[in-house]
Amino acid sequence: MVENLLDRLTGVRESGAGWTARCPAHEDRQASLSVGRGDDGRWLLKCHAGCTFGAVVGALGVDARDLFPSNGHRRRPSERRVVAVYDYDGVFEVVRYAPKDFRQRRRDGKGGFIWNLAGISPRLYRLNDLAGRDAVVVVEGEKDVDRLWALDLPATCNAGGAGRWRPTHAEQLKVAGVRSVVVVPDADDAGRKHGQAVARSCAAAGLRARVAALPDGPKDISAYLDDGHDQRELADVIAAAGSYDGAADLPAGVVRLSDADVEGTAVEGPPAVARLLAHAGRVTLLHAREKAGKSTLIGAAVAAVTRGHSFLGMPTVAGDVLWVGEEAASDVKARLSQWNADLERVYFVGRPSRDPEHEASLRRLVERLRPVWVVIDTWSHYLQIHRVKDTAGPGEQGLLIGEVVSLAREFGSAFAVSHHNRKNPSATAESGDAEGEYRDSTAIGAAVDMIVSVSRAKTPRARRLTPSGRWPEEPLTVVLEPGVGYELAPDLEEDEQARADGKPPARPLTERVLLHLLRCDPLARPHASTLAEALDCNGRRYQDLRAALDALLDDGLVDHAQRPGATKQRDRGYALTTEGRKQAEALRDNSISAISTNGNGAETHGNTSGNPTRFPFPRFPPQGVGGNGNGNRTA
Repeated sequence: MVENLLDRLTGVRESGAGWTARCPAHEDRQASLSVGRGDDGRWLLKCHAGCTFGAVVGALGVDARDLFPSNGHRRRPSERRVVAVYDYDGVFEVVRYAPKDFRQRRRDGKGGFIWNLAGISPRLYRLNDLAGRDAVVVVEGEKDVDRLWALDLPATCNAGGAGRWRPTHAEQLKVAGVRSVVVVPDADDAGRKHGQAVARSCAAAGLRARVAALPDGPKDISAYLDDGHDQRELADVIAAAGSYDGAADLPAGVVRLSDADVEGTAVEGPPAVARLLAHAGRVTLLHAREKAGKSTLIGAAVAAVTRGHSFLGMPTVAGDVLWVGEEAASDVKARLSQWNADLERVYFVGRPSRDPEHEASLRRLVERLRPVWVVIDTWSHYLQIHRVKDTAGPGEQGLLIGEVVSLAREFGSAFAVSHHNRKNPSATAESGDAEGEYRDSTAIGAAVDMIVSVSRAKTPRARRLTPSGRWPEEPLTVVLEPGVGYELAPDLEEDEQARADGKPPARPLTERVLLHLLRCDPLARPHASTLAEALDCNGRRYQDLRAALDALLDDGLVDHAQRPGATKQRDRGYALTTEGRKQAEALRDNSISAISTNGNGAETHGNTSGNPTRFPFPRFPPQGVGGNGNGNRTA
């Protein structure tokens, strides 16, 4: 006969004289199975969802005959005998039978018994005897308790055996004046699990809890004593009990912070796989407007990781990369090839399986490949794969991004999620919105570790990377260099030195050149096209020049007003403001030095001081104002 049928079930809870549990014959979330014991000791099973008795027994992996006593034959009550009655201080009794079986009963007030404990609160065995005892041994059964009391060792247990300890039992110990408990569990899996539950409950109640372990062989205290061990040896076992360690008894996924492995610090953050975009075991959300260069930026970083090259001035962690992309594999290959990526280290999947157990699911791929970096480009594509319809709500997206975060934590891979900005024409960098917020639910940003907004900077090839996350990161301005990839804007090192010297950050080189030119000819008010001709700027370089002029206008260093002698209002040109002239003078020596070494050639111009100045750019056209009559400009 199966003695511990409840151990085969999940979700077991007491209910009246029996129990309820999840039915093993169907996907049960409601605890539809009722479990009881008949008068002859047989197990009683009924699924209220409609599963047959045979289906339930089959799902349990037992034969129907195993649920009846006497090797499958029903035992008449007269065939078993009572070997002990354990009195719980007159509140109820536990009757022990041979062959081994237990029943619980309470008096009905008429000289008889009611064979259940419906309405009776849980109670410790021999609770009245514990009053005034400082230390108590807790075991699993009443027989062991009585054996310990016979040796003058105060002991107790709960009714029903393993799995039936309740918080109220620990409170009863406190009320009785007990301050310390030693748990001696039975030497089987169920017993050890029960012993940890008892110790955990007692510790939570403020009692000092220790756990002892019987030597190999005997299953419980009674068996230990029956093997010939005496009181002194048992006292040694109890004295050797170790203090209960809650960290050793935590469920999977829970860790005491003092025992946690720390990667990096809260200030520095975890190790960077690629600067700002990828950190080991963390998830980064990278968002920008469409066609703003997110994939190009990630591609350049991926190429650096596959080669172990530095990225944005910092070393990378070399390794394999898994790319989950909406583009075709050939397109991703072409994108990465332009940055000289090691394509042997890049794996591509367009539509990973939604079934987490499928070999082509994201989980299984990460588990198999163990990449240092996983790129999801884009999040909208990933939502389509998983058939998420409510993209604005936090429910489905919260679960999906939560799974991505769990994968990062479990396998230690860095994850980068590329996403588009919300279509919000009013959102601008000046508003602090970095050209807009990311689309869909805020549950995405709440779950990831770092959010990096990519916005256009002052020149067409420049991008501003603005991070916000669980550790501090400085914003960066990067520039796309054809054939090279993204690099730090050239003025960053000068900015850092200027800040260190307590000076304003250095302006980009293009802006300094313009300040110098306008200082040399303060009355000319040249058009942008005139400046472009002087600097030999066309195409994309002309766009860079216009962006630099706009930046100087925004900062109040130049104005754009009507040219001297012009008859049309729209005939406007650029000139330095008072503040612009101050900065131009202050930057003069450094600007001239920087310009003279840029490799574009040089020619000498006169200036008002009579000292020669190296000036590598063509002169303004002869018709400009301020000529000296011989075709040369005077500075």
